Amino acid sequence: MNLGLRIKLSLMMAFQYAIWSIWLLMLFQHIHELKLDAQFGWIMMTTGLGSIIGPFVMGQLADRYFATEKVLAFAQIAGGLVLIATAYATTFWPIFLLMLVYCHLYFPTVGLTNSLAFRALGEGNQNQFPMIRFFGSIGWILGSWALAAYLNSGESALLQPWFALVGKPGNRDILRFAGLISLVYGGFCFLLPHTPPSPAKAGDPLERKSAFLESLGLMKIPSFAVLVSVAGLLGVVLYFYFQNENPFQTFLETNPNNIGAFTTLNSAFELVSMVIIPLCLAALGTKRTMLIGIAAYVLMFALKVLGHPWALMIASNLFHGICFGLFFVVAQMFVDKAASGDIKASAQSLMVFIVYGLANIVGVVLGNEVRTRFTVYGPDNLKIVEQNWYAIWAVPLVLSVICFLIFAVFFKETELKKSPEPAGATVA
Repeated sequence: MNLGLRIKLSLMMAFQYAIWSIWLLMLFQHIHELKLDAQFGWIMMTTGLGSIIGPFVMGQLADRYFATEKVLAFAQIAGGLVLIATAYATTFWPIFLLMLVYCHLYFPTVGLTNSLAFRALGEGNQNQFPMIRFFGSIGWILGSWALAAYLNSGESALLQPWFALVGKPGNRDILRFAGLISLVYGGFCFLLPHTPPSPAKAGDPLERKSAFLESLGLMKIPSFAVLVSVAGLLGVVLYFYFQNENPFQTFLETNPNNIGAFTTLNSAFELVSMVIIPLCLAALGTKRTMLIGIAAYVLMFALKVLGHPWALMIASNLFHGICFGLFFVVAQMFVDKAASGDIKASAQSLMVFIVYGLANIVGVVLGNEVRTRFTVYGPDNLKIVEQNWYAIWAVPLVLSVICFLIFAVFFKETELKKSPEPAGATVA
């Protein structure tokens, strides 16, 4: 594969996940500073709402009307501006509405980056996708650690001229930092491989004109339907974890400036899993590889149920990386294999809709309700007196076990039949 193409796709993934890690892992600290803890669950719910409508709209645009790289560029530039605006909002409704707009712009790009990468690689190079996605994990780590370094640099003499211009580092920089990177990423998108749409013909039936409706037809494939269902349930677990890990580390008295950075330790194992995915698929097959991924979640939550010591609680996040790599990334490869070339963006958007949309909302609401149910507040209803994290983490543990059993019993590795590829991406 062309080295220039590999570098472009790798940088695309690094940008994509750096932005997400910065605001997702640390947003609680900003909301907590604004004394909006009670509304944090609603604000986080915007990530799910943005993954319900947005992916299908942008998937349709990329599959039928506009080049994928241009859709990506628009979404990231507009999203960066919205994030920066959100940094200056101080009350619930402005933050909620701005984040809702932002999530409708950002989350569709998760599926679009996957479809662009698969089309640019071509059918013969699909096994190289994990190493491209590897740099998404690098970006996830670097983004959060760069933010942590910036938040801790308030006394740096070298940066005093910058601080005089924009102010001392503070929690609003969680959003400003991510917004700035998003603007840079949007400009970079114009350098990505040209990935043209596949317009429908005038006489095509409705389901052919709508890439979204055509992608729903994939649910007729038994293994695909089982995969989507388990991915959705595991997505609930994923967002239960994201909803509660920051409050959990706050409860453990972790330095708040470093919580996002410590949470990215899971990406260390995610990097390893990306490297071994081709080997696992060759030696174990799709089903066993993905079962190992689900089992990693079972182990992670089993450890978290213990609640101590602090080092073990931090280290347990490593198993999230294994699950994300061996289950969710392999799932993206399976979806690409199942989808015909003219609906790849919409097929990936279907997974975004299920995992980051519906499952997101359920996971955030469930995570917030469970944590509230097992939390005792003081008379002012703000200070936490007691939290039962044993009971809180037991919920995703049970859900992970259910996912493992369903997938083990019902998923079958099926021969997939696809229609011929349309004209693919051209390497710029």
